[in-house]
Amino acid sequence: MFKSIQWKLVGVFLLLVLSVILVSGTVMINSVSEFYHRDFVKQIRQGLTEDVTKQLKVAARSDSPVEQMMECMSIYSSRFGIDSYRNYYILDENGAYLAGSGDGDGEQLERTENILAAMDGTVGDAVKVEQGVMDYAYPIEGTSYLLYLRDTKEEIYEITRNVFLVMLKALLAGALIAILLALVMSKAITQPLTALTKRVQRLAQGEYDSRSEVLASDELGELTNAFDDMAQTIRSTQQAKAEEEDKKETIIQNITDGVMSFDRDGQMILCNSVARKMLHLSDDKPVVFDSFFRSMGVPVRLGQFLYLESQGTMERIVEFEGSYLAVTLAPIKIEDEKNTGVVVTWRDMTERQKLDDLRKEFVANVSHELKTPLTTIKTYSETILDDNLENRDMAVSFLETINRETDRMNGIVRDLLTLSQMDYNKISWRKTRFSIDDLLSELTETLSVPARKHQHTLTYMAPENLPDIEGDRGRIQQLLINIMSNAIKYTPNGGTIRIVAMYRGNEVQIQVKDNGIGIPQEDLERLFERFYRVDKARSREKGGTGLGLSIAKEIADAHGGNITIESKVQVGTTVTITLPVKQEGSEVVVEEAKSRYDASELLEDIDQW
Repeated sequence: MFKSIQWKLVGVFLLLVLSVILVSGTVMINSVSEFYHRDFVKQIRQGLTEDVTKQLKVAARSDSPVEQMMECMSIYSSRFGIDSYRNYYILDENGAYLAGSGDGDGEQLERTENILAAMDGTVGDAVKVEQGVMDYAYPIEGTSYLLYLRDTKEEIYEITRNVFLVMLKALLAGALIAILLALVMSKAITQPLTALTKRVQRLAQGEYDSRSEVLASDELGELTNAFDDMAQTIRSTQQAKAEEEDKKETIIQNITDGVMSFDRDGQMILCNSVARKMLHLSDDKPVVFDSFFRSMGVPVRLGQFLYLESQGTMERIVEFEGSYLAVTLAPIKIEDEKNTGVVVTWRDMTERQKLDDLRKEFVANVSHELKTPLTTIKTYSETILDDNLENRDMAVSFLETINRETDRMNGIVRDLLTLSQMDYNKISWRKTRFSIDDLLSELTETLSVPARKHQHTLTYMAPENLPDIEGDRGRIQQLLINIMSNAIKYTPNGGTIRIVAMYRGNEVQIQVKDNGIGIPQEDLERLFERFYRVDKARSREKGGTGLGLSIAKEIADAHGGNITIESKVQVGTTVTITLPVKQEGSEVVVEEAKSRYDASELLEDIDQW
């Protein structure tokens, strides 16, 4: 209650009035006391006329000086105002009491400053307001006596008491008036302030629309109006800021990159959902800059961005739990202030890195695959030219090798073009309904020739009711030749190769089983990658391009089918091809139509085994 402005103003007014009255009273009392003191000295001086002093000198030289001087003073007592409060005394030259008008109080006289002055031969008439008595000491010239007059100030005290009582009454009246006046004036000041305070409290609670009642047209009224205007401005600013923050939050939470930010203390103050998912961060887990990036293997400290002027944006590639993440760190700087934190963005580069690695590997493989036959062709051609064709048999042998390497290069280019057309969906599919049983029988018969060269046993088994399928007969023939020829090539002489076809549900399942060298488990997942070979030297020796399985996989996928491979080293390999009997959403060409793809080149390659 007493801490409010109203009571503070009351206190100020009260103290002001009391101070004025007290100061005025004190000055008045001191002035009265000093006035009476000076009047006392003036009266004594006027009483000590030349005639009186002569009579005192004569009395002092008589036979009974003390009695004569007392008698003289008694005659002139009215002139000096002698009464019960004021007396005269006769003192010797040492200030000792000899006689006086008082009732035996002379012996208790205190040696004042004025008595001491008279003892030295000068008139003691000093005015000392703070002294308890008014006195005057006069040395009688030519004698050893002092005339001493003293007033006990009882009359002055009576007057000051009356003055004090008047002052006390004035003090009480002034205090009451001050309180009433202060209450009225303070209320006029505090009432608008109270209303404004309530408005501030409503503003703090988010009530921007209400306006304050203007109770005055003075500065407080202007302040109230200005405050209402400020509230409206704050409201508009808050709304604009909230909308802007919502936009930023929506953008941050929906961008594909992870975003984090850290303050000057290294504490994470923002992290969108992408970053949390990417970095496996929980919502309640605190993240500190230095320790976090140390755990991520990024050699960076917060101080670099806060205190080094030369430190700009930093970019790093981080490997995190099998993923490749591109991290960009940049200092946060607001206008001309020092750096206030760090913003960090994360981008998942795993797929891009894999594609880049595959691209590099693909380019390297293509270069290598083309360089090998070109080197052979170049070497053999130079040998023939240097020999001037004198050795015909050697020349024929070299030309046959050049021809084979040319065919190999042609096969690589042909397969690359096929894959390129498949990648860009530019390949033409001639889907017809045809007998898969007839196709498998034909291929078994065709491939039996190279199989017999390797002393293989090649068999084909299928149920009698194996249905026809829809698809590009030439491309499916290419798929089957790739799979079956691999079984023949990579099975040691004297092996067994079985082709089994069966009908399951709405699919035809074809299995090519061999008891060949097998494939290591770690290589199975990469068999369909372009130019991937388990044993590169042996694959080239067998005449493969490294693209056959990739093409086979693309053909199976294009027909809605699939290829899976199971294998054990030195036990054998089983390739399972699944093809749907009917292609959904396809237009089937008449059965007699021929595919635009001709597998004759593949068959020619097989004849050369």
